[in-house]
Amino acid sequence: MRLYILAFSKWRAATEQAAELQEKLGKAVRIFKNRTSSLVFRTWRENVAAIVTDRGNLKRAVARFVLAAVSAAFTRWTENVKELRDMAGKLRKAVHLFKTAALRTAFQGWVAGFRERREQTAGVRKILNKIFNRCVTQAFERWNTMVGRCKLKPTL
Repeated sequence: MRLYILAFSKWRAATEQAAELQEKLGKAVRIFKNRTSSLVFRTWRENVAAIVTDRGNLKRAVARFVLAAVSAAFTRWTENVKELRDMAGKLRKAVHLFKTAALRTAFQGWVAGFRERREQTAGVRKILNKIFNRCVTQAFERWNTMVGRCKLKPTL
């Protein structure tokens, strides 16, 4: 029986040793798996963080491009508005000049017409004065002749 007890002790020690070894091996496998899982998870987290960062960078880049496009469109619009206002101002000046030129021409025509009528009136006045003077002179001469005839006739 001692032999059985000794065999049993050895078997028990071997079994305990095998169980210990199995436990250590399991622990090592778990550690290895945890490291691998941890490494995989860490790598996945880093990739996700890189994607999130890239997405943010892309959003900012797209925003810059959109802002640049909108800014360029707004700049073109403001330049067009400025050009239209400038053209409107020049058109107003041109219309004013044409209007002023037309008014000046009309006024000069009026002045020329006024001077012409004044000259005509002066000419007509001279002619009428001559006719009037001739008529007055003739009337005076007739009167004078009549008075002279009356002087020649004796009054009774």
